[in-house]
Formats: sequence, structure tokens, C-alpha cells
Amino acid sequence: MTAPLKGAAQKISSATRHTVLIPTYKRPDNLDRCLVALSKQEMDASQILVVRREDDTLTQEILKKWETKLPVEEVCVAAPGVVYSLNAGLDRIAQREGESTVCILDDDTAPHPFWLARIDAIFAAEPSVGGIGGRDHIYDLGILQSGEASDVGIIRWYGRFVGNHHLGTGARRDVDYLKGANMSFRMAAIGDLRFDTRLLGTGAQVHNDLAFSLGVRNRGWRIVYDPAVAVDHFRGERFDSDKRGAPALDAAENTAFNFYLTLRCYVQPSYRRAMALLYARMIGLKHTPGLLRGLWFRLKSNTDGVAFRAVSVRAWQTAREEVARTGCGVKEIGA
Repeated sequence: MTAPLKGAAQKISSATRHTVLIPTYKRPDNLDRCLVALSKQEMDASQILVVRREDDTLTQEILKKWETKLPVEEVCVAAPGVVYSLNAGLDRIAQREGESTVCILDDDTAPHPFWLARIDAIFAAEPSVGGIGGRDHIYDLGILQSGEASDVGIIRWYGRFVGNHHLGTGARRDVDYLKGANMSFRMAAIGDLRFDTRLLGTGAQVHNDLAFSLGVRNRGWRIVYDPAVAVDHFRGERFDSDKRGAPALDAAENTAFNFYLTLRCYVQPSYRRAMALLYARMIGLKHTPGLLRGLWFRLKSNTDGVAFRAVSVRAWQTAREEVARTGCGVKEIGA
């Protein structure tokens, strides 16, 4: 069990109002486990907002079970995709006076007992911090993924993105971006910022967390990662073509589009954006390969890799056209 920050009050109340926001879709057992973990927190949340789709009656039944045990409230949405669910939750929270933070969890996580208390302590101690993330200890088929990493959530000078949020160790530190499974923000830092509805996908809408946390950072707030702000992450089934580890080509194209749009609109300042775009164009990621990685796939006769390269090229062009059409609306840092 991870202890809260030194000097943090171990109590079940706080001067700050914390709303936990959980988007979910037809994963009742995962959601139930998450709510069990929230019921065991050393500090109670002010509200637990669960966003479900209108046709998701499985989730509705779980919420009925918890309505007298936790301060649970549901929000129903018609549109598919986590972006719409998260925005519906943020809109509901923004309507309330006195709401201070939103703590976002995936439904397949289980926060450790001091998770919320530590978030509260960091926000209270450091007014310049706008966002907080922590380690998600990933379990695949019940087996914990082992490993340690000191570099977490950063964009290297040459444009490579380093995640490793599930492996982070050491002290709390400033980072460039957070992981959506476990990230919290001041409502004052969010303001009118919302998750980008241009992102593609009918389920996960990959990279929504990257764009959003960069958006908060671009507003002048610090983003920090503390491995002790920990959750267990039992990665659940996805109900779209973006299967974990083996996305279909349409899902890979959506992911590539989302990544390129995020690079163009959210990476700042401009020299970092240029390097990130160059790295993506030349090297890229496993399922969004750049030119050199694509050539390597051809030399190795990797037909899947070649196919991913083809949709990546198409997504790059589509994202560029979308940004040209809609703009970014993001003020350059230092401008």
C-alpha cells in the first residue's frame, strides 16, 4: 500500500471537491471492481460520475447496486466513443459551482487506497500543477507486467514520444502528457477545454488523453507524474475494431489520423512540433509507421507492416486536410 505525501491528512474529507469521472461501456464486472476500490479510499470523492451509453443496461444494473453505497451519479450519452462520454461528464461537472478537480479513471482500473488522498495533497501543495497522473500497474490474464522506467510521458527533443506510464518509478516529476486510465485535472486548468471531437474511432479514440493533457499544459499549467498515484489496470475488452495489440486496418488508420492531428494542433512550441512531425513522418510508431519503418517492412516482406504503412500515409494526408479546414484554435506558447 502506498502512503500519502508526508504531512497529508489521512481523513475521509477534504476542503477540495473531487469528482471521479468514469466512462464505461458494457464492462459491468470491470466497473464493479473499480467502484469497490473507490469505496475503500482513505479520502472519499465528492461525486462519482459514471457515463454510459443509453443502450448499456448492464452498466445501469451495476449502478443500481451502488447508488446507496457511494455518491454515484450517471450520465447517459447516445454517441459512441470515449471522447463524447468524457465531454458529457466534463459538461455536467462544469455546471456545478465549487467543483475543483476531475479525476478520470478507466472502468477497468482499481485505484489504490491512497490514490485520491495523494492527488488531493499534490494539488493542495502545488498551485501551479494543473494535471496529475500516476502509474497504472497492468495485469494481463492476471499476470502483472514487470519492469521499471524513469522516463515517462515525455517528448524527446528529436520528436519521439515515450509513454511508460505503467512502468514509472522514482520521485514525482513534471512530464509532457498523461495516460487516460489515470489522470486528474483542476477544473480551473481545464476551463472551456474539451476532448477533441475530431478524433476518430467508435470506442477508444486513441490519443485523446495525449491531446487533452497537452492542451492543459499549453495553457501554462504544469503536468506531473507521481508513481504513487497508483491504480491496478486489468485491461478490459474493447468493443470496436481497435483490439489491443492487433488493431484492424481501419482502427490503425484512425489511430494514425488522431496522432497526426494531435501533433499538428497540440505539440508546442513550434520547434518541438516540427521535430515530432519529422520523427512521425520518417520513423513513426508500430501501427503508424513512417517512411523508414515502412521500407524496412517491405524489405522483410512484412505484409501487415506494409498495409499499416499504406493507411498511415492516407491518414497523414487526411489529418493535414482536416487541420487546414478546421484550424487548431491553440495559441502558441510565448506568442
